[in-house]
Amino acid sequence: MLRIVIVVAAFLFPAAAAAEAWGPPTADYSAVLSFTDGRGETLSHRIAHTAKRQRLDYKIGDREEIVVVDHEAAAVFVLYPQQKRYRKAALVQPEFDLGVGRADTKRERVGEEEVAGHKAAKYRVEAKTAQGQEFRGFAWLSAERVLLKLDGEVTQGRRKRRLTMIASEIKIGPLDEAVFRVPADYGLLEDKRK
Repeated sequence: MLRIVIVVAAFLFPAAAAAEAWGPPTADYSAVLSFTDGRGETLSHRIAHTAKRQRLDYKIGDREEIVVVDHEAAAVFVLYPQQKRYRKAALVQPEFDLGVGRADTKRERVGEEEVAGHKAAKYRVEAKTAQGQEFRGFAWLSAERVLLKLDGEVTQGRRKRRLTMIASEIKIGPLDEAVFRVPADYGLLEDKRK
C-alpha cells in the first residue's frame, strides 16, 4: 500500500508562517527520497525537479519506470527503460510534496534542524492534495523550499498510514536538461483503448 501512496502523490510542498511565501521549490534540485510506512516497508525514488519539468524514477516490483512531467510540452511521459518504450498522457499537476507547499496548507514553524547536511526549517503541517490525500505531521524544508523530510500520517478516504520520508543525495542547482528527455531509441506505446 505504500507504493499506492507514493505513486498517487507523484501525480511521486497559517498561523505563524503567514508572512512567508509558499509554493514549489525556488531552485532546481535532485535527490533520492526514501519513504517508510508504519509496517517498516521502505521504497526509494529518485527525483529531479525544475520549475518546468519534473522526473521521478521508481520501481514497481522488478520493473523500472520513469515519469517525466513536462509543462512546456503539456504532457506526462511514462518511460519503461527495460522495454525502451514510453507512453504519453495529458498533463497533470504533480504534488510531490503531499500538498505541503500549497498556499492553503496550515503551517506552524517549530524550529530549525539539520537534515542530510542541509539547514532546514521544521514545520507542523496539515496539508491536502488535489487527489484528496491529507498529510498531518512534520515537514522539514530547505531555504529553497526543497522538502527534505516528512514524518506524519497520510489519510486517503478512511485509510490512514504512518509515513516518513527522508531525502538523501541532495543536489541543489542547475540540472542537465537531458534527464527530462525521452531517449531517441524509445518507441511510443499506443493506447489500445482508443
